[in-house]
Amino acid sequence: RAEADDAAEADDAYDERGESPASASESDEAPLSSLSSPSKEAEACELACVALLIGGSVAADAARAPANITPLMRCAEGGRLRLCRLLLAFRADSDRASVGGATALSLALGSSCGRCSMAAIASGCRHRGCSCQRPAVAALLLQATRAHLPEAFATAVRRALQDERFLPVVGAFVTEGYLPVDQEIRGPDCRLGTALSAALESRVRPIEAPLSHRPAVVAALLELRADPTRRGRYVPWWGGASSPDVLAFAIANGCDAATLELLSAARQQRVV
Repeated sequence: RAEADDAAEADDAYDERGESPASASESDEAPLSSLSSPSKEAEACELACVALLIGGSVAADAARAPANITPLMRCAEGGRLRLCRLLLAFRADSDRASVGGATALSLALGSSCGRCSMAAIASGCRHRGCSCQRPAVAALLLQATRAHLPEAFATAVRRALQDERFLPVVGAFVTEGYLPVDQEIRGPDCRLGTALSAALESRVRPIEAPLSHRPAVVAALLELRADPTRRGRYVPWWGGASSPDVLAFAIANGCDAATLELLSAARQQRVV
């Protein structure tokens, strides 16, 4: 277990340029700057592989107290695609949840990895966005995850609003048959609705970056046959008054004109 944790910690040693980590066993004579990016990543994977060969599935799912964060969760949150593949090959449990209910998939879809956040702060641009491999990590984990998928679907939609690289992941939830596009979503907190209504919620400051891709995300969901005429109770995650339908919900959340036009046109097509 200790070696599995060391492997995850070594993989956290990326610098702000996105280079891969060196193992925790490096000597002072071989500083990080002296190793090429491929060699650092290979060494981190080698360390993880040794730990997994020793501990097997026990090492792959070794959770660290008190939050019960597993190596797969840590690698997913940091966008470590190769290490995620390695852990899954050793049957790491992608359905396992932390104390707070987070899975590796939900962490891959989170607001930002720590490495990219620190790089953004250092550059003076808080919402510069991630440049790591988390979209690919999320796509990989979606294939292996069966728990908490509705919540992850909503999270993927919110990420795609901020970073269009996550848009294929949104589509995969539906096209790969994991969920129907109008799957009811409850949570986190007070959220009630569907993926389409999640795309219409107003920006959560300061957690979320500007929602620059809302029209594209809404158009993609409508292309997937999301129903803009669906009646129901729609509530954003922070609560507040509910709305009876999608268009009323979009207006209440201050959606842009392009999004409102998309919804109106799709509603008219449904009626016809």
